[in-house]
Amino acid sequence: GSSMPVPQDILQQFTQLVKDTKPMLVSEHLCFNRASVNGKVLHSGDLLPIAYNAESLTIIVSHIQQVQESIQRPLLIENLSAYIAPSQLDQHSKDEMTEFEFLVSMCEASGCGLLLDLNNLIINELNRKSSEPLSLIQKRLDELPSHMVGEIHLAGFTQQVQNDANNSNQTQFIIDDHGAAVSEQCWQLYQYALQKFPGTPTLLEWDTQIPEWSVLLAEASKARAIAKDVGVVGHS
Repeated sequence: GSSMPVPQDILQQFTQLVKDTKPMLVSEHLCFNRASVNGKVLHSGDLLPIAYNAESLTIIVSHIQQVQESIQRPLLIENLSAYIAPSQLDQHSKDEMTEFEFLVSMCEASGCGLLLDLNNLIINELNRKSSEPLSLIQKRLDELPSHMVGEIHLAGFTQQVQNDANNSNQTQFIIDDHGAAVSEQCWQLYQYALQKFPGTPTLLEWDTQIPEWSVLLAEASKARAIAKDVGVVGHS
């Protein structure tokens, strides 16, 4: 998502990795983390959101097509959990379309698919203090053509307490740390998503505060049980 050109040396290494390992799927986040500031390339060390506008769409489609041409296969692009708005980074970066309008336009223009991270969708709505986050997300999922979704991610999250500048008020903020069991909201959304995107390969993420192996197996078993209940069979 960076406005900087795709680094050809890294792309060559990435292409060789894909060629050597022949992965089932290849994906990347819808974000940027590199920028040129005063002639120096800076790396954020984090995944920063892009504005949902025509300029961003042109850039991301061009870069996706370059990568796909190099690796000779389609990419899956993952929706992001974002803690800031692009306008907070740049006053000229304004959204011109919704996230899902942008995702659909991106896929149609570039030929890529979507890696649908359900946990990221939930985190964003909870942090926005949406009154009915699941209903809102379900309506947005209905906007997605079923053939675009190539993978689904499930995960848990952690609530953090934030103090304001005067330490007088505390607010809850959700962090996408993949350090807990899949939330009940995410399981509910997964059941809904599988009805629309049946048989979609699913990855359950748990990267920090990793529990006993039996706990991880139980989470995977729950995902399989939900898939069975809605009458679909996929990879997990």
